[in-house]
Amino acid sequence: MDPVALEQLLYEVRSSHAKTITVPLTSLSPGCVLAGGSWDHHVVVRRPVPVGATRATVNVRHLYGGHTLTLGMATGTDVTIYHSRLDPTHVGLVPTVPRCMVPEDPEMGDRVFQHYHEVHRLGEGRFFEFNGTEWQQVVDLVDRGRCRTTVRTFPLGIRHIVSNPVDPDPRGWYTYLPAGHRPFLYVDGIPVPARTVDELTVGDTIRIPGGGRIRVSDIRRNSSATTLNVTLVRKSRHPMRHFMWDRTEGAVAEHHDSGRTRTLYPTEPRADELINAVGLAVGDTVITAWGLPFSTVAVIDEVYGQELLQRMSVIGTATDGRPVRTVTGLDNRYYLLHRPRPTVAHSRAGWLPRARAHA
Repeated sequence: MDPVALEQLLYEVRSSHAKTITVPLTSLSPGCVLAGGSWDHHVVVRRPVPVGATRATVNVRHLYGGHTLTLGMATGTDVTIYHSRLDPTHVGLVPTVPRCMVPEDPEMGDRVFQHYHEVHRLGEGRFFEFNGTEWQQVVDLVDRGRCRTTVRTFPLGIRHIVSNPVDPDPRGWYTYLPAGHRPFLYVDGIPVPARTVDELTVGDTIRIPGGGRIRVSDIRRNSSATTLNVTLVRKSRHPMRHFMWDRTEGAVAEHHDSGRTRTLYPTEPRADELINAVGLAVGDTVITAWGLPFSTVAVIDEVYGQELLQRMSVIGTATDGRPVRTVTGLDNRYYLLHRPRPTVAHSRAGWLPRARAHA
């Protein structure tokens, strides 16, 4: 069968009766989709690379998006894949989420949100939090039909869970949110502002994976919970309801949030929240190039350009350490997540670099 586009592939591998074949590990190539087991629906993004006489590594990423993960396998292994394959030129369209980097010295209140590929709820409420001494996670357990809450602690840290290169997590991906920063989440590989239910307003658009959009049409707050009335503006191409039983565009639903789980909702930025490159400063943490495919989260290292030519270059460092550079006009395409307190006043001129990092 000839390779197909991403959306067609998602449809063809959705069925529990989708045809599979078994091939040697060495035959894997970009576009092959693993079938069955923990790595079901992960697409190969790079040919296997030998790491010795009997071992090889292969890079994969879930079709719904997430981290690019490295699997180690014996070179003689047979692998089950779907008969349908992704066009290799479309592998770059599978959403990529940058690696989650856990610092050596986290601050109290830092959180790491845990996201799953298969989602049937609205919002993200499962996370690890640093309490100043160790990482912890509040977990709701159901025991004999009764729900109880327990706090799990991780005195050895969470790197072995969040970013383990030897035994990566096939279920989802992770996002690091520093304390004191505006929160953000990734949807379809794009970073978007995230808000608690108390921060939502009527008219906000909540994004869901697969290109879906849900509009907040009414909010009712009381002492025990907040009730959201939402309208499905654009349905997801994934078979995930996100509590919306009716997936017809224009369908309405009701969502309740007690606030107890501190759930975050990935939303589009409001018109008055975006700024242009001229308003950036060294050390700012921002969502860059909002609305463009290469939008990412980065700390600003340098901004320069000529305002009269309406062309600004922004150089920064992404959350996973990658250098990033964006070139934009003077339109508002940056969302400020954090601005450190200024320590030195810098003079500026219109034709000189707008900001530079200082040793």
